[in-house]
Parts: sequence; C-alpha cells; structure tokens
Amino acid sequence: VGESDDEILLVTNYHVVESATKLTVVFCDESTAEARVKGTARSMDLAVISVHIASLAQGTMGQIAVASLGDSDALVVGETTYGKGVIQTNRVLRNGGVLKITTYYWYSPDGNSIDKVGIVPDEEVKMPDIYYELYSDMEDGEEYAFDSVSDKTALCQKALRFLGYDVERDDGYFDRSFGEALIEYKGEHGLSAIALLDKDTYGSIIAETRYQLSNDRSKDTVLNRAIEIMKED
Repeated sequence: VGESDDEILLVTNYHVVESATKLTVVFCDESTAEARVKGTARSMDLAVISVHIASLAQGTMGQIAVASLGDSDALVVGETTYGKGVIQTNRVLRNGGVLKITTYYWYSPDGNSIDKVGIVPDEEVKMPDIYYELYSDMEDGEEYAFDSVSDKTALCQKALRFLGYDVERDDGYFDRSFGEALIEYKGEHGLSAIALLDKDTYGSIIAETRYQLSNDRSKDTVLNRAIEIMKED
C-alpha cells in the first residue's frame, strides 16, 4: 500500500503479527524478506508492516505494485475500510521520553485522504463471523465441560461451525451439540475424544481456523463474490 526510498509498506491482519518475535514475508516468486511492524489497529484486526527495499532481489521488486486506494472505476466488494490514513512512528528521546510523529499519509489516486473515512464498497460482503474474533490463549489447567459458560467456548463454537461441524449455539454455553462436535473434532485430530475443552484442544481449533482463513480460498466470501461478479460481466 505504500513505498518510500528505502522501504515498502504492506497491510496484513493484526492476528498474524500478534505476539510475533520475528516476521518473514514470502513474495509471489517464493523469495523471503524480514519485516517489522509499523503500526496496528487491534480492534479492526489490521497491521501495517515494512520491508527494506535493500533486502529484496531486483526481480522481486519488479513484481511488486503499490495498491491504489479508492477513486477506481472498478467495482469494490467487501466492507468499508477502517480509514487509517496516516502512519505514526515513535522516537525515543534521550531523556527517556517518547515522541510520536506522523511519517506517512495515504491518499487515493485523485488526492483524497482516506483518514477516518475509509473506502466504501459498491457491494458490501462480510467475511465469516469467526474472521472478526480476537483470540486469547488458555491457561494451563483451564478447561470447560458440559453445562459451563465461557468466552473460550463461544469462540470455539464459532470456529467449529466455520470448520464445518454441527454446532447449534455460539453464546458460550457448553451444550450437548458442542460436546458432540468436540468429540468428533478431537477424534479426527488425534486428541482424546471426550467432551472437554482444554488448552490443547482450544489451541488446535484456533490454529486450524487461522490456517483456513489465511489459505482456503473457498472460505473467503469476499473473494468468491468478487469472482462471481467478474463471471457475470
């Protein structure tokens, strides 16, 4: 989404970079480069990362294009973007203080700022519900069984439904249908097939959900709708 004399800027999801100690970007030619986080919007699951141009091969750089934001004649499908039109960088001062300065502004090709406005799609299409959830880890020894209520159960109910399991509710109440879905999932993934949500089961469900959200195009409702529109034309 942006390029300066010494770096390129990429947009990704916050959950992709959350808690990461090292970031590596894989480009379309299979080359890789280290990246660092420039800014995040946790509530919107957005993050901006940067890659130094000097670390990229000439052939790789030639295949990278900066995305135009708005003012396009093409049909835009999806949801209104967050509208983050600036990037701010923290500078540590000698006295230990921190100075936050604005280092980049984003404008559309026609020179319009998207800050606090975003880009409004021509057709609104939402991703699966689980896409908008924020994940937190389970503690050692933390577990939930039938007739309990928890946020972790609610998250796994949505995740299992997304993964194709029959789950009747997603309000966090551990009912019979959730227990049966857990047993089925755990049996298929080499886990102890009992109706209990523990740390290992939770981690496995969340990891598979994240993988499918990132890699399974059939689950990308926005992409699939865009393809449908292209075929209609």
